[in-house]
Amino acid sequence: MNLDVARMEATFAIPPGETIKEYVEYSSMTMEEFAQRLGVSKQTLARLYRGDQAITPDTAQKLALVTGVEAQFWAKLESDYRMALLREAREGELEADMDWIKQFPIREMIKRGFLPADYKRFSLQKQVDLFLGFFHMSSVAVFKKWLNEPRYAARTTKSVDANRYALETWVQMGVHLAQERMRNQPLPVFDKDSFMNALKEVCGLSACLDKPEYDLKSYLLALRDKMESVGVVVVYLKKFNGVNQVNGIVRWMENRPVIILSLNGQSADRIIFSFFHEAGHVVKDGGRLQYVSRGEKTQEERGADDFAATMLLPRKYETELCADNVEAQVIQDVARKANVYSGIVYGRYQYLHGYWRKTNFRCQVQSISWESIGKEAWTIWYD
Repeated sequence: MNLDVARMEATFAIPPGETIKEYVEYSSMTMEEFAQRLGVSKQTLARLYRGDQAITPDTAQKLALVTGVEAQFWAKLESDYRMALLREAREGELEADMDWIKQFPIREMIKRGFLPADYKRFSLQKQVDLFLGFFHMSSVAVFKKWLNEPRYAARTTKSVDANRYALETWVQMGVHLAQERMRNQPLPVFDKDSFMNALKEVCGLSACLDKPEYDLKSYLLALRDKMESVGVVVVYLKKFNGVNQVNGIVRWMENRPVIILSLNGQSADRIIFSFFHEAGHVVKDGGRLQYVSRGEKTQEERGADDFAATMLLPRKYETELCADNVEAQVIQDVARKANVYSGIVYGRYQYLHGYWRKTNFRCQVQSISWESIGKEAWTIWYD
């Protein structure tokens, strides 16, 4: 006797036991006889009927031998049934999940292509699944717990809390870009000594920013390429509401550092300092990351600041900058002797004298804006 497989496949949402029961009745076997042929007790067969007992791979193989229907069919029937039960259980949670998800910058995720343009036309279940897929999370409950655990070392500009939902989204965007880069471009194994040498090179390269023919975007691309040559991924990712005060974050992926910069402040000296600050976390803290949500000067943050300041302009040059009547020419002279961009020296001068908004002279500082990269741009994309 042949079983109508096409008819059975249309009943995938019902308990697999119902299909077994149909077969038994159709074959004119008694429950006892079928149980004996299957090699299980009558009680076990009853539990299979009700769906109280799952069809294991072993049971699926036995069913295939007794019914003549391949084991994969029975296994799929079981899998589909369990997924249907899971969907039913989750239906009551979907609205609560979606209310929580609305706290994230969904519009920005759609705008940047991380969620489909027609995302909001999908069913609630599909929206939740797409959202969780972006974050590589198994459930909203798991994600909520994840958010309560600090993981990032970040440089912020003001003592304000970054919106944790926006921050997590911005970082995850950077993660996706970094993953794509690592898939498309084989990178060497990260080595700390090579990284330190590369930092010295990009520090010296910054002096080119004093040349009229060299712009900040060219420097940022050169910096990125140099870092990749020593196994470090650098991502330039435009900020959005909720992460306006975050300049940069470092995290580790596949045993290599990933530095994500927002280009916040737009000026070359601030962007470069932010990069070296995050590099400081790589050198001094390794994979032990801590996100500082209020810009507190913890030991790690002070250490990263000191690393950046020392790498960019050694302390021995501060004597010349501490004089009361420092003129622009002194800034240029120190920059030339230190082989570093004059805007960095100027920034140190401002720091030493506290002249953040008002100075007694002006120094030409290069800047960059996302609009100059492209009206719709949100990342300096890889060529």
